[in-house]
Amino acid sequence: MKNVLLFLSVFVLMAYSCKTVKMETNPDKVSPMIVYSKGPCFGQCPIYTLTIYNSGLAKFNGIRYTDKVGKFEKQLNATEFKGLVELFETNRFWRFDDMYGMDLVDAPTTTISYSYNDKTKTVKGKSNFPEKIDGNYDQVK
Repeated sequence: MKNVLLFLSVFVLMAYSCKTVKMETNPDKVSPMIVYSKGPCFGQCPIYTLTIYNSGLAKFNGIRYTDKVGKFEKQLNATEFKGLVELFETNRFWRFDDMYGMDLVDAPTTTISYSYNDKTKTVKGKSNFPEKIDGNYDQVK
């Protein structure tokens, strides 16, 4: 998950998985599985939310300072979806702290929530993310 922030923000999805991951097909059971958002700063930081549902539907809402402003959708195929889930599972997202570097006033807040098997973990931060979450934090724009 070294580049997961960059990975999510530009929709470059990896496609490697041996684990069985089921995409939800029942419309009554569709719910957000991954929510990744970037908040405002005192400058021109991109502000957006990317939500990926357990059905594989990805919704991007570009609010300000993004390449695309507005709401966009993409349906991930099964391979893309499995690869994304595998990134969170193999890098043990559940073990990360809940907060990182929240003492910086000017930096945007990055929030990543992951839900799987009736568990949800949310990680927030402005800096000092572990390398497995964000090896290129300063380079993501």
